[in-house]
Amino acid sequence: MRRAADDVDIGFSRKGFKDALPKIREVLFLDTADFRLYNNAFILRRRLSYEHGFAAGAPEFVFKFRHPDLQKCAEIDVRPKVRGDYEIKFKAEALPLKDQLGGMRLLYSHNVEFALSRDRNTESTSMANLMRIFPPLMSLRGSRRQTVELVNHTAVEEVLLDIGRLNFGKGIKAKANVAVWRTRGDEKPLVGEFAFQCKFSAMTSGMLWL
Repeated sequence: MRRAADDVDIGFSRKGFKDALPKIREVLFLDTADFRLYNNAFILRRRLSYEHGFAAGAPEFVFKFRHPDLQKCAEIDVRPKVRGDYEIKFKAEALPLKDQLGGMRLLYSHNVEFALSRDRNTESTSMANLMRIFPPLMSLRGSRRQTVELVNHTAVEEVLLDIGRLNFGKGIKAKANVAVWRTRGDEKPLVGEFAFQCKFSAMTSGMLWL
């Protein structure tokens, strides 16, 4: 990691990360049998963190609309119809190209996160109930009688380790991490990932996009 950062003149420090322990989360992706959500750019998942082998805290719902069109993504109102607090995030993700080496593509995601225990009505897996909670799903015509279930009947275990901090200069820094996603039970690897994330204020991000 340090060699790669040096090659492009980016600072990299492991200060504060050398004794970091892996973070473990169980991730359950939910969709209809015909993948009605995914095929329409929606993602619904439930996450649960583990500490020392035991579940910690309440499960968390994450609902997102993910699309390459910035304006279309921004126009989707992901606010849920639930009691209690929730957190809205808007992200721009730079990803490798799907069909070739080199280059990148941008995907935008409008997300909402909230604790599952704050509204017992979220326990129902019917699309009619999910449409009540997440109004953007009303656009999926003919789905009201369907239910969502665990995608491929597979629970995913995410093992993530923070490895250091990148310094791009001018005050822009990003925590970097590596992660492995694998199936629960047989521990079969699904995907490996290296990632870093920068956060910008509204003024900073506006200047960035210009």
